[in-house]
Amino acid sequence: MKYIIPFLMTLVMAFALVVTGSFIKEGLIQIRSADRYVTVKGLAEIETKANLAIWPIKFKIADNDLEVARKRLDEQSNIVTTFLVENGLNKDEISVNSVVTNDALAQQYRQDNVTTRYAIDKTILVRTDNVNAVAAAAQKIGNLIDKGVLVGYGSMPQYSFTKLNDVKPQMIADATRNAREAAQQFANDSGATVGNIRSATQGYFSINARDDIGDSPDSAALYKKVRVVSTVEYYLND
Repeated sequence: MKYIIPFLMTLVMAFALVVTGSFIKEGLIQIRSADRYVTVKGLAEIETKANLAIWPIKFKIADNDLEVARKRLDEQSNIVTTFLVENGLNKDEISVNSVVTNDALAQQYRQDNVTTRYAIDKTILVRTDNVNAVAAAAQKIGNLIDKGVLVGYGSMPQYSFTKLNDVKPQMIADATRNAREAAQQFANDSGATVGNIRSATQGYFSINARDDIGDSPDSAALYKKVRVVSTVEYYLND
C-alpha cells in the first residue's frame, strides 16, 4: 500500500501536467493567432451635384452728388433683381447683403486730386437650392454689364453639397468592403484567411471639385467628389 499511494500521486501529477500543458499550448496558439493581423485602407468615392448655391453679386456706383449716387444705385439694384428673377430665381431667394458708402473727402489720408467724392458698394446675395438656375444665370452675367452694372470682383457663385449625412452610411460600408477586399488579397498571398475586425478608424470625409480646373476653387464647381478613406485592421486565421 505504501508503494501504491505514491504511484497514484505520480500518475495524477503527470495527468495534471499533460492537461496543463495542453491548455498552455492552446493559449499560446490563441495569442499567436491574435497577434496576426493586417492593416489595410478602404476607399469610397462618389460623384454628386451641389445642392446649395450662394451667389454674391457686387457692384459700385460713384458720383459727386450723394443723392444721385443713391438713385443710380437703386436703378442698378432693380436691374440685378429683374435679371435674377427672369433667370428662374425667386425674390425670397434674393437679399441685400451689404451697402457701404465711402466719402473720399472724409478720408484721413485722402489725395488732393479727388475727382469723385462718393462711392457706394452694394452686394446682392442669392441663396438657393436651385443650383441649375444659378449656373445658367452666371453664364449670362455679361447682360448686366451691357446694362451698365459694373459687376465687381468676387461675383462668382459658390456651390456646396450639404447632404453628407445622407451618403455617409453607404460610403462607410463601401470603404469597409474595399478594405476587406484588400485584406483578402493579402491573406490569399500569405496562405491565411481573413477573420474579424480588430479595429477600425473612420477617415475624414472630403468634398472637392469633381474636375480639377487650374486655380479655380472647389467652391466654384457645380459637381463634387465626396471621398473617405477608412483604416481597418483584420485578424488573420490559419
